[in-house]
Amino acid sequence: MGMLTSQQMYDRIKEAVGVNDAMYDMTEKETFKNRITEYTFFVKKIEPYLKYLKNELAQFLTTKQLTINNYKNLGRMWNIYEEVNLTAYVDMSARNLVLNNPDNEQTKQALQDTSSLMKNPFVDVFHWTKGQILDLNAISAAIVSRGYVEAQVKKLEAKKISDQKDVDNLNAGKTSVGTIFKSKGDTGKLAQMIEITEKDI
Repeated sequence: MGMLTSQQMYDRIKEAVGVNDAMYDMTEKETFKNRITEYTFFVKKIEPYLKYLKNELAQFLTTKQLTINNYKNLGRMWNIYEEVNLTAYVDMSARNLVLNNPDNEQTKQALQDTSSLMKNPFVDVFHWTKGQILDLNAISAAIVSRGYVEAQVKKLEAKKISDQKDVDNLNAGKTSVGTIFKSKGDTGKLAQMIEITEKDI
């Protein structure tokens, strides 16, 4: 797939954001441009902090997950210790055990329930922070695309003006830097180029 023309990019951006810039006057457009500049400065300030926060949260998340897993493992180890070791000390009488005592089943169940109900609070905050960073990156990428389209439009408008001057000079029989190697027969070709440029704009 080839590179999109400025018009195609413009149409895609217009459709994606659901905004038709033709309905705003120059004053409103300038206000929006100023807001984009303010936003860019805001991103430069907040993005490093969010990245730092994400990295810290990743460590907190891992540490908390290890703690939760350790609680689960500790319950399992206590259970195995009672079954393998303590049973020998109490002459194989399960009534003298704590977790495996038939009269004390709720204690073993409570230990299992407690560890299985433990949640890692850093998971949600980590994903929220990551989402914020991705949102900022997406908006920044849109601003860069907007700047590219704007620059392309200005370049094409300058080309159109230059080509139109050449056509006017050729029709008037004047010689300029742009028409020095051209003849009146090139007018149709230049007019076509102007038409193509207008479509691209």
